[in-house]
Amino acid sequence: MNVQRTTWKSNRLSILYYGPCHKFLSKRLCVELEDGTSQILNDDWTLLPQMRYACSQLLAGAITMNSKKQAIIINTVEMCGRSRSKDVHRENFVNIKGVPIPSSLPPVDSKYCNTWATLLTDSDGKKLVIGSKEMDALVTSSLRLDTMLGASVGGTTINFDLNDDSAMTTAIFLNTDSIQKASILVKNPQANKINRFNLLHRFRQLRTKFQYPSTCLLCRSSSVFTDDIRSRPYSVYTFADYDGGGIMILRLKLPHSFSARLASNTKSILPKEFTEAFRDKGERTHTVERSNFTRPSLIKTD
Repeated sequence: MNVQRTTWKSNRLSILYYGPCHKFLSKRLCVELEDGTSQILNDDWTLLPQMRYACSQLLAGAITMNSKKQAIIINTVEMCGRSRSKDVHRENFVNIKGVPIPSSLPPVDSKYCNTWATLLTDSDGKKLVIGSKEMDALVTSSLRLDTMLGASVGGTTINFDLNDDSAMTTAIFLNTDSIQKASILVKNPQANKINRFNLLHRFRQLRTKFQYPSTCLLCRSSSVFTDDIRSRPYSVYTFADYDGGGIMILRLKLPHSFSARLASNTKSILPKEFTEAFRDKGERTHTVERSNFTRPSLIKTD
């Protein structure tokens, strides 16, 4: 075990100080996941609701390294709870012809206590997930650190190989700044956000079930290198902020402007003048009456 840890440490130091991104990474400290930080990822959200935000912050900027010495930095991560009562977008547990589908639940003999990194494949592609007993964290933006490759952005990860065997030994290193910020959230039972800027960017990249309160949780976090409007992946709430494109992009932006306004209205009401202006920008004309949505006001100004 000591030999293995020494190997992980030497590989990590080689990437930090000699890899393509060494100018940025060498200024940041990281430590390997251990029992204390793993416990944060496994604390129950039912009685400790602030943990969903703490977990997201904890994994922002984390580095995962497989047995092939491939390493990526997690630039954006989105949290999901394990059960329906905690998150309507939880990971499904079903059997197909008597065989359970692959899950991000950590196996008994995983490298870390009740926590591991794995790749799950669905109709969209391969998804990199950090899984624990309590949650699964979907990586939606990452960058290879050991070689020069483009960033992988979106719900699928194309720049990192991880089969079942290598997932069992994949190492996870946490950014020390993220650990400190997560520790503050852990101690705050009233926490309902990760931070106070760019709140619309804290919504997850979801496409369905917008009528459920758990869809509106602000539990999306980014690393210090990508935590600005230029670098985060766009979502249904933020695509309207995109600066490029022609008329086709403009048409795509209209419904996203609508979603952003709905999400940011703390009274859960869309004014009639806004919906009329929205109608006028589109190609179709129809009568729009004052809309009153039963959406919980989860964005608060403390």
